[in-house]
Amino acid sequence: MKKVTVLFLALSALVLAPACKKKGKKADAKKAKKAAAKKHTKKPQKAMKAKKPEKKPVAGKQPKVPGGKINAEQYLSAVKTLSTCKLKGRYIDSKCPAKKAFDLLKKRRSREKGFKTAVQKAARGLLKDSSPTIRWQAADELHSFWFGGAKKENVDALMTAIAVEKDPQVYHKMLRALSSSVKKYPKVFELFIKSADHDDASVRKEAIGSLASRMAGNKKALDKIVEKIEKDKDIKVRAYACSVSYKHWNEKVVLPIYKKYVMDKKSDQKMYEGCFEGMLSLWNAFVFNEKPSKKAYKMTIRALMTKPRTDKRPPWDKIDDFGRIPKGGKDKKVPKWWNKGKVLKVLVDVIADPNVSWLGRKGGCRALGVLNAKKELKMLKKKIKKNAKDKNKKFVLKGIEDAFKEIEKNKNKNKKK
Repeated sequence: MKKVTVLFLALSALVLAPACKKKGKKADAKKAKKAAAKKHTKKPQKAMKAKKPEKKPVAGKQPKVPGGKINAEQYLSAVKTLSTCKLKGRYIDSKCPAKKAFDLLKKRRSREKGFKTAVQKAARGLLKDSSPTIRWQAADELHSFWFGGAKKENVDALMTAIAVEKDPQVYHKMLRALSSSVKKYPKVFELFIKSADHDDASVRKEAIGSLASRMAGNKKALDKIVEKIEKDKDIKVRAYACSVSYKHWNEKVVLPIYKKYVMDKKSDQKMYEGCFEGMLSLWNAFVFNEKPSKKAYKMTIRALMTKPRTDKRPPWDKIDDFGRIPKGGKDKKVPKWWNKGKVLKVLVDVIADPNVSWLGRKGGCRALGVLNAKKELKMLKKKIKKNAKDKNKKFVLKGIEDAFKEIEKNKNKNKKK
């Protein structure tokens, strides 16, 4: 029995061996194929962590302000290095390395005792320097912002220097340094009257500005301003003079001028804009609204209602000012003649007019928002949507939506209070 079993197993081995060989070959072939495929297939690389970008120095960024007190000697040494810089417009070129270093030094708030006195003493001497930039900076050191004016010794030094100054940019700076003293010293006032006729337009504007803002009530000053409105050789200077003429609060003198240049459809555009600003400010000045004029208010309303309007008339940058409620005089109360309903009606009419600049119309929407005119804004929204000829309606509708948001924002602020 055992022999039979052994014989059977031997025969089975002989029969099955070739089949096993074949299976083994097939398995090996499969393994080989897989291995070859792995060789030619690139393994996906692991995502590399992005390196943090190196911090590059920001152009124009100043290094940290060094500590310690500044003494006059250090400061004046830095002032003298400004001779390497040029005057650009009415200022020292900000890109000049010496100017950058000087500005960094000025950032130090701590000064040694007697610093200002020593610097101003040296600055009075530097007004004679051969470098226009140093003379400019010397004048800046002597500039007083107080309404009472600069010290007498500084005024005297500036007056001596400006009498012989040929550079218009330096002359302009010296004149500005003297502006707070125009009311205090008669000789300074006369200098400003004379400078209103200077060859340089920027100097003339500087003189006119001070004659308007610092000499209110002075007849000679106002006469000079009126003269410049009508006769200056530069239309920009004339327009500027008209824009600041209200500061004397003399409606009898200035209203006829405003009427001439604002109500006349053929007037020069620059004169129109300058005088419109003066007329508006005479009843609703942004600051120092001393004597709001009822006549100027009525004239402004009339000007806004004048048709046909254009993209330049009324001026786009003045329409949002109608959202400011005039408060003036000693009591700072709203004048009885100011009529909110009338102002809203005019604003609605201007905003709905497709001839008006879309920027101005958006400004009008802001004004309605400030005045909490929800009803008027809703009405405008419907009206403008229906107007197929209004090419700029999308901008105006955006202005209306912004006005609604502003109203809600102010409402929430008031609730918190």
